[in-house]
Amino acid sequence: MSKKALFISDHGDPLAELGGKQAGGQNNYVKQLALALENKGWQVDVATHWCDSSAPQIETFGAACRVIRLESGHKGFVSKDEMYTMLPAFYEELKSTVNLESYDIVHTHYWLSGLIGKN
Repeated sequence: MSKKALFISDHGDPLAELGGKQAGGQNNYVKQLALALENKGWQVDVATHWCDSSAPQIETFGAACRVIRLESGHKGFVSKDEMYTMLPAFYEELKSTVNLESYDIVHTHYWLSGLIGKN
């Protein structure tokens, strides 16, 4: 039985095209870390803001990784500076979208995601 990890990366969609708005190092780091854990037998879900409204809500990558995009009150690009006000909506949508108790570990990326992970 594989272990399950939930990454919370509120503004770092691992499948966003690198070089776009707010799509760079953190996005790539989250993706590569998820894939590295997958190679160790983990299933990894990455919860992120739904910044690209043309992207599907749930998208797989690798063999056992998924991105789960949450509107958090606004589907579409939101700057990191505005994300703080959306954290309560992000957390409530996260709780209604996934079973948080099904994960063996929750790992957060960036301080905004850390605030969500504290709950």
